[in-house]
Amino acid sequence: MAWTTPRDWVGGEFVTESIMDTHVRDNLTLVPHFLRKTADESVVSSTTPQDDDHLTFSIAANEVWSVQAVLWHSSASGTPHFRYSFAAPASATFHLIGRSLTTGGVFQFINIRSAADNCDALSGSTFQISFLDGVVVNAGTAGSARVTWAQAVSNATATVLKQNSHMFIARLA
Repeated sequence: MAWTTPRDWVGGEFVTESIMDTHVRDNLTLVPHFLRKTADESVVSSTTPQDDDHLTFSIAANEVWSVQAVLWHSSASGTPHFRYSFAAPASATFHLIGRSLTTGGVFQFINIRSAADNCDALSGSTFQISFLDGVVVNAGTAGSARVTWAQAVSNATATVLKQNSHMFIARLA
């Protein structure tokens, strides 16, 4: 669905559901949204990806979304590191790039095209920032699209995805 230029209204005109849907509802679904983590979230001794509690949105059948996430993470120890990916309904395809600082100060770019594709990032007592950018194209199954994450190495020291991590999403079609 593309943007429809809102029409000029005529005084006394009978406004129908169809007119309102085309010129108001459908255009509002194309407005970018901002999702913000409102609390820290921790994972301990687990490399199993979990769905983030805040960085998730509903995606209907046949929708296309642009995604840009900023992930602020840390750990009291440098050992567990931070592993992240993205998940969406089974009918969705996505083409995302994960960007993170790794051990040795190397900045990496990882193609994320399925929930099995992960990006590992350096984590330690100083906060690190990782980025996730791209497009999600859904087919016939509605559901949720979301950031997933875990420890890269199982460790008793918590890996934390910090409050104020955030995601900009915009429906393209």
